[in-house]
Amino acid sequence: MRILRLVLLLIIPMGIIKTGNITSHTFFSMRPNFQSAMPERVSLFRNELLDECQGFGGALEIVPYGGQLTCEGSVKLARFFLPAGCHTSCLNVREVNASTESSPLADNIPSKDLEARHFNIQTVNGTFSSRVCFKPEQSKVGLGICYKQTMSHKCDGTAGFWFEGSLPIERVESGIKLCETILDNGGGAVDELGLDNSPRVGSMRAAFAQPNWKHGRIPHKKCHKWGVADIELKIGYNSFNCTTCNMNSYIGMVFPTGNRVRSRTVFEPIVGNNHHFGVSFGSSLAFDMWHKGCYTVKMYIDGDTRYLMSNHQMRSFDLVGKPWGRYMETYKNSNAAAEAFNTLNANSGTSGINIFTRCVRVSPHFSTNSTTCLVLSKDADCRSWQLEVGYNFFARQSEVLELPCSTLISASALKGISGEGSTTLARTIKSNFRLSDVPFNQGYEFISNCDIDIESASHPATISNIFYGTLGYRWERECPAFLAVGASYEFTAAEVNHTPDRWLVWGKVGLTF
Repeated sequence: MRILRLVLLLIIPMGIIKTGNITSHTFFSMRPNFQSAMPERVSLFRNELLDECQGFGGALEIVPYGGQLTCEGSVKLARFFLPAGCHTSCLNVREVNASTESSPLADNIPSKDLEARHFNIQTVNGTFSSRVCFKPEQSKVGLGICYKQTMSHKCDGTAGFWFEGSLPIERVESGIKLCETILDNGGGAVDELGLDNSPRVGSMRAAFAQPNWKHGRIPHKKCHKWGVADIELKIGYNSFNCTTCNMNSYIGMVFPTGNRVRSRTVFEPIVGNNHHFGVSFGSSLAFDMWHKGCYTVKMYIDGDTRYLMSNHQMRSFDLVGKPWGRYMETYKNSNAAAEAFNTLNANSGTSGINIFTRCVRVSPHFSTNSTTCLVLSKDADCRSWQLEVGYNFFARQSEVLELPCSTLISASALKGISGEGSTTLARTIKSNFRLSDVPFNQGYEFISNCDIDIESASHPATISNIFYGTLGYRWERECPAFLAVGASYEFTAAEVNHTPDRWLVWGKVGLTF
């Protein structure tokens, strides 16, 4: 019955994982490393060490680790950020030009993915064309420290209550590498002010690095962040112990020590769980599977379920039915449109990313994480070799976002392609429907808060898998000690879950005292 209850605790959160019909995404956060039940944390370092030591009942492991996205993982993540339906990591950019478009009603050119003027690009000839490719990158190095301590003993001498604390220190470097091939520079950028009252630019590379963009930028180099990736504290109890199996359970808390999302850049480096406080509970089971001579095989099942509390973060939003609508040019209010109308200014306006990035309340809710493995040991006198191979399963709910009514958003409007104060509801990031423009003297097409695609800014429900192996050498003495090395590979079997492939390697030094 105890094992059944554990299985139910691991499965219940899975029943409330959901996905939505989302046309584009603006945010993704990588799963933190060195968390409870993760391979680099638990492999060859479990509570049985507390029973085997004849000292003060303490155990410590120090784990340097590092890893990065694979090429396949980078491609998956690029498609995640790009408009839905894009099957490559590249987009075609073209500047609208009334004298060359094939239709007086719209420039719906199949090969065109982005309208250049949304990005403050306007050239002398009005013929700018380029192909821009996106390559998300992330690398990570860290030092994980985990300490266990026996707090009481049972009548048979084994550990009863125990305490565990962990502290991973990380350096996360992430960003998006933007490669642009300019097919037609249009004679260079015009020498005049455009969106945000800033100079026009002549390339997408320059557009994504504009200092007038407060959010959603893609700088020319990756950003990095140092920090403690959340502190975990647990209190547990060795609830069942016999010669062939044992089980211990715990409750714990997650203290946010990393950074929170600011959305200043796309795919910014995040240390920890986006600064969410959390509570956790879980169990660990061990079974003696096989023994012959100096060889022993044991099976371990480690599970952790946690609930992360809500907090406030900055997120960028697309518009309903308008992928990448966060980058569309706008008028921030009717006064700005009126000024453009009165002065016949076709160039003024506000970059949409400065309007559609707002502070929201983010609720991650449940996630669950379990590792199942086999450990082969070869004992010889006062030392032994240990090989652990296993599988880790992780699942999390999609985030729930709450956006308070924003007067800034509800006062704005999408700028018409003709400018001069005209607004529209039909324009998209790629198409300009000319007859949809409404002159300012005939009306002002407000954007409603209902036009905001809330789900575009939330992290989707995720399922990921890890295969791993750890090889260790252990000294069997009064208080055992060990050295180990390991590696893991994380992937997803379904495209909808958007978990990018990545690898991780680690070393371990373990002591008991």
